[in-house]
Amino acid sequence: MKLTEGQQEAVERAQKGGSFKVVAMAGAGKTTTLRAIAEALPGPILYLAFNSSVAREARTKFPNNTVVSTLHSLAFRNFLKDRPEMLLKFEERAGVILVKDIMEYLDLPQELYGIPRFGLASAVKATLERFLTSAEPAPTPDMVPGTLLSLVEEKRKPKLTAAVLGFTQAAWEAMRNPGHPMPLSHEGYVRLWAEAGAPGLDRFHTVLVDEAQDLSPSLMNPLLAYYQKGGQVIAVGDPNQAIYGWRGAVDALTRLPGEEVYLPESFRFGPEVAGYAQAILEAKGWRGPALKGLGGPSKVVRGVGLPRAGTAWLYRTNAGVVKMAAELAAKGYGIEVVGGLEATAKLIEAGVELMEGKRPKHPELAVFKDYREFWQAADMDPNLKSLRNLLDRYGKRSLDLVKEAQKGTKKKRVDYILSTTHKAKGLEWDSVLLGDDYPDSDAGEELNLRYVAATRARRVLDVRHW
Repeated sequence: MKLTEGQQEAVERAQKGGSFKVVAMAGAGKTTTLRAIAEALPGPILYLAFNSSVAREARTKFPNNTVVSTLHSLAFRNFLKDRPEMLLKFEERAGVILVKDIMEYLDLPQELYGIPRFGLASAVKATLERFLTSAEPAPTPDMVPGTLLSLVEEKRKPKLTAAVLGFTQAAWEAMRNPGHPMPLSHEGYVRLWAEAGAPGLDRFHTVLVDEAQDLSPSLMNPLLAYYQKGGQVIAVGDPNQAIYGWRGAVDALTRLPGEEVYLPESFRFGPEVAGYAQAILEAKGWRGPALKGLGGPSKVVRGVGLPRAGTAWLYRTNAGVVKMAAELAAKGYGIEVVGGLEATAKLIEAGVELMEGKRPKHPELAVFKDYREFWQAADMDPNLKSLRNLLDRYGKRSLDLVKEAQKGTKKKRVDYILSTTHKAKGLEWDSVLLGDDYPDSDAGEELNLRYVAATRARRVLDVRHW
């Protein structure tokens, strides 16, 4: 395949040995560019993939001079596996830390400034998670959930903040202590790896950072240190596809050194879909080059009735996915839900049990004695908040909906695919229908979600709800 002008420029820059950034817009042949860079360099090269599925696919495409790894795999191999006591802490709970662990292993008061113990524990867990993925040496006030602070008078906020930060530091000390029963999370061992000087990173001549617009902040300091020692860092991503800021991700394209090379040509879709996506970019104030659709024929439609078989329905929320999956399954259609429904179904069942006054056995919800406690704690946990939104919208009917949806996933044929936009990142389909639950917001990350959703389509983009 002949490289575009931008792709060729990226390869030539890489051969000169300097660090730089590649802004690859949706469908612009990012993997092709990275592979061409790897083939043009002597190595050894580290390609840091965004997740395990991307890493698996990349291993079949990259040359032998390139080690393909996720950040977590890199930290596991070069830090955790050689520390048996810490490895045991991690394996005992598979890297999961729950609110009940915070309550069990920290000496929290029954109440603090009117905040019950479970609410305080939820806030400490949320603060700990933000700290572990940050580049800060200690927990900072901006990591404390604003929803917690909004529950107390202004004069009490500094003391409540200080208390949460103190408990968060105690939780981290317990987590990193080999002899303490506090579980070690995935982000915990990545942070320990980073604090140890990122062992294993310096054996590579070049590091290729994929999806750099959604980088874990805990990787920033190791990458900058690697660069300052003479390592070559090539960061690839699209700032318009940054959709994980809610969990602390940062756009490394604005923080890493080097000039930018733009890849605005998309081979995924044609001019009409590109024009629709470009309008979203202009709404968010994008100042880079315009997106160009160089793929096959494509069209933007406002369909009526059911779309053609094989269409992917994309939604902003899990609630949107579950509701439409149930409706399609009830009509006899076979469906595939990206990421599956099993984990969602178990959470919904536990949530409904709380609504019915029962104590669920689900590990994430077992800590709550009633639905009110869960409802309040959900403000500080994105996963719980997603569940709460679904339960608030559909109530006990939520369980019926997800059970109906599961019937559709058991059929031999697949008529339709359903996914949230977050889970659809990196995927593409010939026909895409955009759901009705995207908020009418001009917030940057919401517009990014719209852009990501619209650019999943290769041939037909149905915008009937937009």
